[in-house]
Amino acid sequence: MSKNLYPAFGHPEGIGAQPWSGLAAARRIGRTGGRPPKLTDEDIEAAKALLANPDIGVTQIARRLGVSPATLYRYTPAARTANAPDV
Repeated sequence: MSKNLYPAFGHPEGIGAQPWSGLAAARRIGRTGGRPPKLTDEDIEAAKALLANPDIGVTQIARRLGVSPATLYRYTPAARTANAPDV
């Protein structure tokens, strides 16, 4: 029943159809949406090299790169166990 009401309100495709068509048009011309990545590939490689040193903590590495430790963990999941003491 509600589909029959959309043309009366000016929504022939239904609610929400127009934003998706606009996003598809943007992709066709090479535009992508979303937030840009915080760390570059070079930053990730530097973080991995620093993680190899057990004297440098994740918080210190994150501070050097200008991100939070959570962001560093997101980009390098191996950081969680890199400097962990053996139990």
